[in-house]
Amino acid sequence: MTSSNIAIEEPSSLEEVWKWNIEQFIKYLNKHISSGLSSKDENVLEKNEIDARAITLFSREELVNLGMTTGIATCILKIMKELCARLERFRLYCTATYKKNKKIFSIAIDDWTLLQRKIMTEFLDLLEDVDESEITIKPPANNVIKDKETFYSFLETVPKLNGLKRIKFTVETPQTNFSKYKRIIDLVGIFGTNIKGLTTIDDLPQMEFSTKPADISEEQLKRITDAIVTRLKLLIHTSGPIGGKNEIERSYYIDAVLRDIVKSCGEDVRINQQYNIVGSHGDGRVDFVIKHVNTMICITEAKITDIEQGICQNFIQSHSACKTNLRKRKFDDLAGYDYVYGIVSTGDQWIFTVVSSANELAAANKKIQTLSVNSDDVDDDRLANDVQILVRAILGILQDKIASIEEQPQAKRQRLEKVLLSK
Repeated sequence: MTSSNIAIEEPSSLEEVWKWNIEQFIKYLNKHISSGLSSKDENVLEKNEIDARAITLFSREELVNLGMTTGIATCILKIMKELCARLERFRLYCTATYKKNKKIFSIAIDDWTLLQRKIMTEFLDLLEDVDESEITIKPPANNVIKDKETFYSFLETVPKLNGLKRIKFTVETPQTNFSKYKRIIDLVGIFGTNIKGLTTIDDLPQMEFSTKPADISEEQLKRITDAIVTRLKLLIHTSGPIGGKNEIERSYYIDAVLRDIVKSCGEDVRINQQYNIVGSHGDGRVDFVIKHVNTMICITEAKITDIEQGICQNFIQSHSACKTNLRKRKFDDLAGYDYVYGIVSTGDQWIFTVVSSANELAAANKKIQTLSVNSDDVDDDRLANDVQILVRAILGILQDKIASIEEQPQAKRQRLEKVLLSK
């Protein structure tokens, strides 16, 4: 028989089975019957032109009457019944959850690749950097499903109703925590040509910002400065100078600076600590986020010493915040545009950053703002001068961002162009 030379793989659909010729059908049966078909049994199929579709119309008795042995006839019909049941297609009604985001959708057939593609479409703004082949799902009380074999095995346990199967699952991806970004090279896949060829933070595009904030008098500026100086001196006198402090202790110094500045921006501006941000390139808690109502305007990362890691993490955090802002304002990536400022601080050193939803980025790491909080012997005048410079800088970026919130994308782009010194 020539059928022995015909390769046959496991079918993925009934449509594929129905297209088999008789030789392919015989090859499949020989693969699944331990003793194989005898020449007599094969001749029955060939002589009567019984292929995979036709066999479903025969009973065991009819096959026996054509000359097939009873045992083989029974075995063939059982194999075909199981194959048809396995390949029967259902419409899926899906309830999917990804990072607290819930989507309800349906797909026409229970195809694993099609489901991955549909998940990608539904959560596109959160999965833009994920390859759809990396998407896995986890139904309640089940293991993670990551390929078509485990997917179809799972579907066999789901009851059907009128050709429909309802499934509920969480979507999982190889998501990266913000802390994984440590060096400029780690950002190339995200920011592309904007950082191509850069090797250290010294090569970053630089930014400039206003140190003359609007709508604030010298009297208000002095009041804010005095309040911050008082807080910082209290920290030094009760906990000691900042040198040798861990990240949490350093965050107290950052908090002491930010609180009164945020308060001066109005009741719509709030500051939150350990705020969770979920983005397509990473997720995790940021040390501080400053928000105007629901819009994130500034992300602050506290570090002990590694400024480069802090800047890299801050870039990703701010980029995720940009995308979140666009989603909340119902903009897609093409129609919308946003930018978010960042601060990376060790408590005594302060660096400003900016990132846009169009992957533009810059930092002021060559113009580090400093605070004189490294000694028990506080020089009041020097500390007050340091604080006032820092207050002006932070107020400048906050006021700029707040003013941009209701602007059209082009106006926002023009604002950012004034901040970027080089691209």
